Amino acid sequence: MSYSKLILWSLLSVSISFAIAQTQGSNVQGLEKCEYRTFTTTAYYSPKPWQVIYATANLTTEKTLNGHGLYGASGKEVFNGMIAAPQSYPFGDYVVIDGLGIGQIHDRWGAIVSAWKRGHKYDRLDIYMWEGNEGLIKAMTRGVKNVNAYYCEQSKISIPQEDIGFNLAIIPNYANFLDIGFSMIAMGQKRKDAFVYKLQQYLSALWYIDAKRITWYYWPRTSKAVCDFQLVYGIVSKWSEWCGYFGRQTSGKLREVMKEKNLYPKDLWSTTTIENIITTIQKVNNSFS
Repeated sequence: MSYSKLILWSLLSVSISFAIAQTQGSNVQGLEKCEYRTFTTTAYYSPKPWQVIYATANLTTEKTLNGHGLYGASGKEVFNGMIAAPQSYPFGDYVVIDGLGIGQIHDRWGAIVSAWKRGHKYDRLDIYMWEGNEGLIKAMTRGVKNVNAYYCEQSKISIPQEDIGFNLAIIPNYANFLDIGFSMIAMGQKRKDAFVYKLQQYLSALWYIDAKRITWYYWPRTSKAVCDFQLVYGIVSKWSEWCGYFGRQTSGKLREVMKEKNLYPKDLWSTTTIENIITTIQKVNNSFS
């Protein structure tokens, strides 16, 4: 766990407190009683049956990853500002994140762990991004980030409930969400969705699959194309059970190769609306339904 040096913390506390209070439209009092820390943050949301796409391919597996999205582990109904934290953090404590807002700990599960577990240098927090299509898009776009924040024990500071919440509007909505998102997830055989379609497009651009064979189904030809790519770059052996499975290492190498060959859209980080992203995904879904 990383703490600010005492002298630097003292010098910055007033200015940072003011900036956070201004951002949230509230007057956060008592931050001098809190600890300024660095956290590794991820994001989660409430899956719904009417979504156009899921990070894990379907609603059942999405609920396994994100929970049912109705209540936190504390029993409190989900809300903007809910945070899942490691077991060492009591329910009800606050986290004031620079530039994002004020959260309160009311959730936890096994994957949300302390520093040095699961490869993270800092304690991990999971930030709730609301529900459905928008929640998924925001959660995936937010990704994994190290942030600076005040950790405030509820016994030392009280923040009005109406001041709790995150400014989710600052998370950009990328027009090329599928181009960015498909390389953030794992995929294997029998999956059918727009992320598979986007993976196939890039495999085709790299000459690993025939453009005429592009669908949204992770069929054997897609698995073979991924396996061929992995063998070329020494990611797995020919006899490995993972040959043909699109995981983290394969994803990283594919992104690297695509950048080298300028295969990403030139306006990769251009922004749009959530509605336009959903419409784009729906067009892919409709073309193969």
